[in-house]
Amino acid sequence: MFVRLSTKLTALLVAVIVMGSASTLIAISHISRHQFFSYVQQSDRQRAQELAGLLAEVYQDQGSFAGVDELLRLRQPDARRVPGMARMHEQMHGPVGRTMMQAAGPERLLLLDRDLTVVAASIEVTQYSFEAQRAEEYGAAVTAAGETVGWLLVGSMIDGSFNPAQEQFLRSLRFAVVLSALLVALLAFLLSAFFLNSVTRPLRALSTASRSIASGNFAVDIPTAGNDEIGALARSFLSMRAALDESRRQRELLFRNIAHELRTPLSLLRGEIEAMIDGLYPVNAASLRSLQEEIAVLDRLVSDIRSITTMESADFSLEYRPVDVAAVLSRLKAAFAREADQQGIEIEVRCDNELPMISADPGRLTQVLANLIANAIHHSHSANRIVLSAQAHGDGSAWLEISVRDNGRGVPEAQLERIFDRLYRVDDARSRSSGGSGLGLAIARRIVEAHGGSIRAASVAGGGLQVNARLPCAR
Repeated sequence: MFVRLSTKLTALLVAVIVMGSASTLIAISHISRHQFFSYVQQSDRQRAQELAGLLAEVYQDQGSFAGVDELLRLRQPDARRVPGMARMHEQMHGPVGRTMMQAAGPERLLLLDRDLTVVAASIEVTQYSFEAQRAEEYGAAVTAAGETVGWLLVGSMIDGSFNPAQEQFLRSLRFAVVLSALLVALLAFLLSAFFLNSVTRPLRALSTASRSIASGNFAVDIPTAGNDEIGALARSFLSMRAALDESRRQRELLFRNIAHELRTPLSLLRGEIEAMIDGLYPVNAASLRSLQEEIAVLDRLVSDIRSITTMESADFSLEYRPVDVAAVLSRLKAAFAREADQQGIEIEVRCDNELPMISADPGRLTQVLANLIANAIHHSHSANRIVLSAQAHGDGSAWLEISVRDNGRGVPEAQLERIFDRLYRVDDARSRSSGGSGLGLAIARRIVEAHGGSIRAASVAGGGLQVNARLPCAR
């Protein structure tokens, strides 16, 4: 099932936003509650220390905690029954205490004697899960005459809970955190949607363009805006489209040229055979040799097409071995001697002394040089000399340059770069009549480049053509 990339990314971002917001909400809620509880505990300890001092004065004056229960419950004590308690009441529950009672209800106060028995409380102790041992751990000691006579616990010191006002504050804080998390999540989602659209829009355009190119439409528009990876991808895609378009154009041109090259020998064969059938040409050894020559032209063309197709495939490989170039040139001179004599051409070999060996495929290298020599013999009009040479170049003889030079008519300067193109002919009529396929130099260039070398052609002063193949020496 096809799922759009934008859908996947949206789902991923939504999941990240939800999990991030939830984890942030939980963490902030936990931290804020913990920090607020620490603040409340600190405030209650300070309040307990303050009230413990007042209660110590009461105990010192009376010798007991009589009447303290009314004092803690914020009731006006009977001054006749408990002398000095009215002043103590005002100190303990002045304007601040009344304000707290109005805002949060009665202040939670709990007084225990030295035996940890409840003496007085501002609350009903049964409402809370109070544990007596908390007094010594959390309570403020009430000290009189240098000894502890009781313990006072305030608010959170009693059971670790909050009063209603504090709980309301925490609820308001949680609401604010939740609202902030929702707003942040919404903003993150909107920004993510904008970002995803900026990412997926050019990708969708590239997908549409790829389908158009696959169907043969190379004129499709490809947006290349952006200096990020997607922009680089679009520019690479544009380069690929141009390369594919050029490859398609070259392939069509090659097929047209191959059809044109095949048409001439086939037409000659058909014409001669029809003439023999009609009795216009005698069927003898001479006429059959003529047919054989046309078939040989076809065979060479098909063989060269197969060679260059093989070289351009991914399976093309070379079998490297050390090669003595001077020996190869000498063998080729002997192989072409008879054909050169028939054309009135002398072949000469000139090599530096102690030429370094090169690492190459001997068969492919021989094929390159044979193509260059055959091209010089058959297509260098008015030439009478071909010079085969080799010399080392570079520090430590890093390169070996092999040259095939003739003194014929040469090639116009404007056409020198094109002579290595497939099926390109400088002189179309004469070249075809000589039986060449028009692929020899293209094959030579492909083999030399596969060896890591280069090949070029140059005009010779005074007339002629020189082809130089540069190959790396063996290491």
